[in-house]
Amino acid sequence: MSIQAKRKELLNSYGAAGLAVGYCDAYALLSYTNKLCYCAGVYGWNFDAYDVDGVLITTGYRGLIGRRPRWLDKYESRARAIVNDWNIPYNRKVYRVNRLLKNWIKKEYMEG
Repeated sequence: MSIQAKRKELLNSYGAAGLAVGYCDAYALLSYTNKLCYCAGVYGWNFDAYDVDGVLITTGYRGLIGRRPRWLDKYESRARAIVNDWNIPYNRKVYRVNRLLKNWIKKEYMEG
């Protein structure tokens, strides 16, 4: 169960420098990361928010915070291959996907 937060609260805490990802576009990359909170409005659920080493990642439909990532497809396809490989032990999957996630964030901010 996650908590509901207001978009304004997230903007006050993180600023607008996060990464805004469409719904399920980073499913594999974020599969082993705990959700920070979700935001909802008059039309229902808007987005989920994740905190990865102080970087806010929002994924959903409306009101996303941050900019669109440039390198997401490349890293998401790599993460999906790891998650879907049944020959890799669970703890190894978690390690590899989390390492990919951190490398993706680093690349977005270094070259983005």
